Amino acid sequence: MNPYLIGWITGAGTVLVPIIGIWFILPWIRCFVCHCPMDLGRVVGMRLRRTPVTLLCDAYIALRKGGVDVGPATLDQLENIWLAHPGLFTTPEALIEAYEREQPDG
Repeated sequence: MNPYLIGWITGAGTVLVPIIGIWFILPWIRCFVCHCPMDLGRVVGMRLRRTPVTLLCDAYIALRKGGVDVGPATLDQLENIWLAHPGLFTTPEALIEAYEREQPDG
């Protein structure tokens, strides 16, 4: 094999792998810093499902900081709301309003 080709492949891998890794990990870091724990596997799954991870993380953080008792099920509910109406919610506030409408009164 051509040594220049091997150099190009190695160089591209050296540059692309960290960039893709950071792209996957950035929302997880944001939640970690805001004291809103989230599993890294969940972030990867959301990326693979092509859901807007940043939007969902921002809504999750806002709910948690707003005093709502949230857990992993809440993140599932937010993702299910978005998946039921993809593209309808463009801001975390709109997603939070839809989440609050689905909650039973009590």
